[in-house]
Amino acid sequence: MKRFLILMLTAALMVSCHTQKEAVETTTSEPQKPAVSQVASPKVVIYKMKKDYSQHVPVTLSADKKSIVSYPHPRDVYTNGKLAIPTQLVKGYWLDNRGINENVAFLEYTYEEYAQLQDVPSIDVLYNKIIDKNPLKEMWICGHRHHFNNIEEELNDAISNNVLEGKFQRVK
Repeated sequence: MKRFLILMLTAALMVSCHTQKEAVETTTSEPQKPAVSQVASPKVVIYKMKKDYSQHVPVTLSADKKSIVSYPHPRDVYTNGKLAIPTQLVKGYWLDNRGINENVAFLEYTYEEYAQLQDVPSIDVLYNKIIDKNPLKEMWICGHRHHFNNIEEELNDAISNNVLEGKFQRVK
């Protein structure tokens, strides 16, 4: 029993010494640079559609387009108290205000109609209300909103000057 206690005490000392050594190494190494402060802001997405679905509620489909993986609640179609209808830009581009990606599809419901619903329709009903499973011609990720001073003006400039390819990431 005495031997067991000595063994346990030795093991405990070794662990505490190891921990102490790590602590010393951490404090004697070069000072850590502070992490760059990151502002949480949504990604800026612009896109062109095959038809004008700007008034229609978007949902996100699975990659194979066989199921809906994300959809809003009727109360979630607002941004800052206004319907999250995309903002029209120049040359047929739209600025997303809802949070879409390349797997977007649009429903028969307009934002106005959908916002009036008391609850979300079933997934089957939503899927049957899809009017276009492949509505996009182009889609670009343009960084984060906090990178822009005047988002509409700056995006319209980039579009008008044909510099999307050099500035932003094309997704579709």
